[in-house]
Formats: sequence, structure tokens, C-alpha cells
Amino acid sequence: AGVELVVRGDRVPRIVRAYAGLATSDGSKEQTTKDAAFDPPSAFRLVPHAHNKFAIHFRPRHPGNSRLHVHLVDVDTQDLVAAWLLNAVAAAPTITKTYDVEIPCGQAITKRIPYRNPWNRARTFTLVSSDETLVRARDPVRPFVNIGPNAVEYLRLYFAPVHRQGLVQCYLFLNDENDQSEETFLLRLLVA
Repeated sequence: AGVELVVRGDRVPRIVRAYAGLATSDGSKEQTTKDAAFDPPSAFRLVPHAHNKFAIHFRPRHPGNSRLHVHLVDVDTQDLVAAWLLNAVAAAPTITKTYDVEIPCGQAITKRIPYRNPWNRARTFTLVSSDETLVRARDPVRPFVNIGPNAVEYLRLYFAPVHRQGLVQCYLFLNDENDQSEETFLLRLLVA
């Protein structure tokens, strides 16, 4: 979801850039996140004595609360111009299918999951994992699949090595061309 942020320009024009980071639960450290995107996506000019707007689009990968720090920094002087603390609350997704995947302990594997395009037109779906350290598209450069109308195609997945036995779960989101979630799969990784 997108949120518009407003900052008042001071006396001089500035070129600024926005950055985002996730606050850790103990508040000791901030992690950068690639789950936040800005509009405009690069540096932009703040108009002096005016209210300047920019937007942030944040995609949480897990249900629950996230605290996101947003910093607006002058690109020339590296001065902090403004900062925000955003709280995002994400509900658990509606799971459309559950897959049990057996993984040998400490070994990376690839698997294919068949998926049928339920639409009467060709669609492109982007594969987004809730934990890319566990599961991602087999080709990270092209994490999408093109599927013809009512056709079946395989979702090719890479499962990273897991070094402890047991059950690990993560979500696999199939997002449409507008980055809206079409389907959510629960992947139950049985590590033996």
C-alpha cells in the first residue's frame, strides 16, 4: 500500500533522496529493506517554502507489525532533512493452496509446482517469497512466469539449504502485473 509523505522546503532548493529501514524488535539496529519503494524512485528537488510530497510503497512479507524508518537526506551535504516512523500492520494472507516440500538437511534443491492461469487471457505472474533466504524463484533475474489463457505452467523454485531438521514455513505470493497478490501458497518445508 502507498502512503504519501509531506515535507516543507526550507529557504534553499535541495536535491534529496529517500531511504527506508526496518526497525529491529529490540530497537538496537536498523535493517535496510528492499520491500519499500519510493515515488519518485530516485533523488528529487525540494521546492523552497512549499509543501513537497513523495510516496512510499511498502510490501510486508510477514503478518504482524512492522516499524519502518524513512529518512529524507540531502544528496549534496548528506544532512538529514526529515524523518518519519511508520507503523505497518499486515494481516495473514488468505492461503489458496498448501504444499509440503521435503528437503534434505543442508542441501539446496529445485522444485516445480504446476499452476493454472484461471483467466481467459495471458497473464504474467511475479513470484514473491516471504523469506527469500529460504525460497525464491529459480531464476532471480526473472522472477516471473508468463502463462497463456487457461494454460498450465510450472513455477520453478529454488530452496536454499536449511541446516536444522524440522518444519519451516513460508509464503509464496503470485502477484499480477500491478503487484497485487492473486494467490498465496503456504510452503511447508519438511527438513529431514
